[in-house]
Amino acid sequence: DDKRKEYADIAINELDRMNNLLTEYLSRYKARNGTEVKAQTAVSVKKVIEELIAFFQHSLHIKGISHEIEFENNELLVLIGKEQLMQVLINIVQNSIEAMDKGDHLSIKAFKEDDWVCIEIKDEGVGIKQSELDKIFAPFFSTKENGTGLGLYITKRIVDNNGGSINIKSIEGKGTTTYLKFPRTG
Repeated sequence: DDKRKEYADIAINELDRMNNLLTEYLSRYKARNGTEVKAQTAVSVKKVIEELIAFFQHSLHIKGISHEIEFENNELLVLIGKEQLMQVLINIVQNSIEAMDKGDHLSIKAFKEDDWVCIEIKDEGVGIKQSELDKIFAPFFSTKENGTGLGLYITKRIVDNNGGSINIKSIEGKGTTTYLKFPRTG
C-alpha cells in the first residue's frame, strides 16, 4: 500500500536521524575525553524550526491543531548539532501535540535575549499537574499511559550538554510552555 510505503519511509528517516544523533553524541563523548576534537558549526534556529513544522504538519492537520511560528530575525544561530537541536524540539512538540485536542493552538517563538537564543513553545493542552512538574526530567517518569519517561530526560541532557537551559511551566487544564535557551553565536 502507498500508506505502508509512506510510513516505512518515515520510519527509515527517523532511524537515520537517531543514528546520526547517536553518532554525534559519541563523537562529543570522545572529544571530552581527549581522543577526538570535532569543530561545530553554527546552526540556524529558524531553519530547524521550519523543518520541525514540516515534519509535524500531518499530525497537526489530523488533530485539527492550529499553529504559528514567529522569529525575531533570520540570524538566530546557536552552536549545537542540528540533529541534537531537532531531537530536543521533536520531543517537546510531540508532547504538546499529544496533550492537545482539536481546535487547540501551538505557538513557537524564537528570539534573542542578551547572549542567548530563546525558544518558547506554548501549547493549549491538558497541562501537567503541579505535583508532577518537579519529576518530569527524571528518567523513566511519564505522565502518559504508554510513555517511556525518556523523552524529557534526554531533552534535558542534550540542552545541558550544549550549555543551555530548559524550563517548563504548566497549568493543569490550560497548557504548557517550554522555555529553551542556548548560547548565541554570531
